[in-house]
Amino acid sequence: NEFAQLDEWKITEEIHWYELQNEYNGKFAAFFREMSQIYRWYPSLWEMDYNGVGFEWIDRTDDYNNIFAYIRRGGGQEVAVVLNLSTNPQYEYILGLPHQGTIREIMCSDLREYGGEGLTRNEPQEISPYPHGAMPCSVTVQIAPLSGHVFVFQKEGKNK
Repeated sequence: NEFAQLDEWKITEEIHWYELQNEYNGKFAAFFREMSQIYRWYPSLWEMDYNGVGFEWIDRTDDYNNIFAYIRRGGGQEVAVVLNLSTNPQYEYILGLPHQGTIREIMCSDLREYGGEGLTRNEPQEISPYPHGAMPCSVTVQIAPLSGHVFVFQKEGKNK
């Protein structure tokens, strides 16, 4: 739920709002609030849910690193989502992308304000023309352990 209530919700009881006073619950609430805002600001995360054009795998076969990466499209935007299901950080993870331009991280679940370790933070950077996997371009990013990262990117010559 919105603030990581410890007990399962019960129809006969009120939500345990007092748990927001706990540091962990407050940090999770901050993460949930930020993710909800990003979801509203970036229609690429939801607009094409029922259309195959709105989703493309970047890499679903990286079982060695336990990482899934995909692109969401919609509203004239594209975002890349990278999920690290491993306890190992990836400080030089090569992420394949479909075109050149610039990439900027808009969400990292590992930030300290969300209860994470704060191990990684990606600055905006240019996407290189070097292929990786099935993608014609790539960029090197830092991926924290047990985390999710969302990147927005712009094609060359476009202001999105």
